[in-house]
Amino acid sequence: MIVTFSFEEIQALRQGARVVLDRDADGGSVAVAAPPEERVRVEQLIASLNGHLSMRTLADQRRTLAAVTTIARALLDRMHGEIDGSHPAAEPAVASYFEYAHARTVRRRVGDIGEHMTALIEVVTGAPPDDDVAETFVFPD
Repeated sequence: MIVTFSFEEIQALRQGARVVLDRDADGGSVAVAAPPEERVRVEQLIASLNGHLSMRTLADQRRTLAAVTTIARALLDRMHGEIDGSHPAAEPAVASYFEYAHARTVRRRVGDIGEHMTALIEVVTGAPPDDDVAETFVFPD
């Protein structure tokens, strides 16, 4: 399954990844820094992000969803910080809102794809996907 991203969505995901990776490296102002596994997922997502993303298995989709969720959570925290630190209509606060909104939209779309993948696996196999099926049932692009 291929999901495509707009320019704004790619920029938001990249900015969010920087927020996650920089704050983890600095021990910055995020209340809970991303665990190492989430950090690796974010790094992998950003390395493969070039306008579209291929998710060939349900396990790929789950890893992508986890990375996008981590990014969206970091952007939400950043947005709250910008609003609290200045004013809701200040340019940095407004920009951070749009970054968060784009990441949230990507998260929803990736989540929807996972629901469709799960349903198709259930139709084909007659059972909900377990971890093995999630890794081995391949969806062509």
